[in-house]
Amino acid sequence: MRIGGDFEITMDTLYQPSLNSMLLSNNDYYVWTDLGRSAIYLAIIDLIKKGVKRKAYLPFYACHSILKAFDELDFQIEFYSQEAKLNHQIDLSFIEENSVFFYINYFGMENRISESIKYAKKKRSFYVIEDCVQSAFSIFAHHLSDYKIYSFRKFLAQADGALLISKKPLYLNSSLAQINSTFLKEQTYGKILRNEESLTNLYLNLLKKSEYNMDHQKIIPKEMSAFSKFLMNQENIQQTSERRRENWYLLLHNINQNHFLRSCVEPLFQRLENCEVPLGFPIRVNQQKRDIILKELRNKEIFCPVHWDLSEQTNRINKTEFEKDYNLSKSMITLPIDQRLSQVHIYYLIESLDEIVRRI
Repeated sequence: MRIGGDFEITMDTLYQPSLNSMLLSNNDYYVWTDLGRSAIYLAIIDLIKKGVKRKAYLPFYACHSILKAFDELDFQIEFYSQEAKLNHQIDLSFIEENSVFFYINYFGMENRISESIKYAKKKRSFYVIEDCVQSAFSIFAHHLSDYKIYSFRKFLAQADGALLISKKPLYLNSSLAQINSTFLKEQTYGKILRNEESLTNLYLNLLKKSEYNMDHQKIIPKEMSAFSKFLMNQENIQQTSERRRENWYLLLHNINQNHFLRSCVEPLFQRLENCEVPLGFPIRVNQQKRDIILKELRNKEIFCPVHWDLSEQTNRINKTEFEKDYNLSKSMITLPIDQRLSQVHIYYLIESLDEIVRRI
């Protein structure tokens, strides 16, 4: 039984009838591109054309790839903290006029920092980029952000596919570059090979190689591939969202009902709003045991992502300034709840986690 990890491209996906479910925005101002970092890059280019001050406030607790676009476009970066709670309000009086504020809806949940933004915008004018990569299928009601960034690779089997939505017309006067055929081939081939367990090392090497090469290239926003558009149109988004929510609540219930697990494992969240579709089920464990638990789960064919390695951020500042964020990253495990998993998978995950935590 294999749980979590990269999505595989299956024959069932290829041959099921098209559902025409590709997420198109009701907003007239949007552009499809290859990766989330490309969408961020395009938003920043648009801001530069509007005369923005090249200063950006980014969350310390974030994927390092977010920094890349700001670095390449010569922005001064200042980090802010949401500490260990995440998704809550903070004082934003530090934001300067005409600068850029970037925030993340973590794990599919609506970040209540939006209320802080609403208050701060009454006092000064600044631009807001909202990262919806982890909340690709969640629907939030507010309209505070100037730009929204989506990427669907963590939710679906496609190799690429990101979306930039803007509140106002986009001043992007050049067409996107053609797709990166090498990246697309390596990703697609790897996702097909993942169907065969005997080829695990081969598909992992392909996916890691393509991601590494992309991380070490200058950002050039590209078109979304036709194959990824095809795969996205095959997906039943409503069914996918419902299954993710069901699996999330099943995990929550079983952890809360297990007195031993509850004493060793701390879910970051205890509820989902109706509008929220989770990326995964984030938990905190003993920092000294986190990597051991991850290894033992992998031995049981349970693959959990870690959000995130903050070494890029800590290399830029004094780590003690963001101690709570750093400790969170070192104690976090994101348990899989994706649409491939049935109740049988969830119960196996809970039993495995319980056995591992008791043993170590």
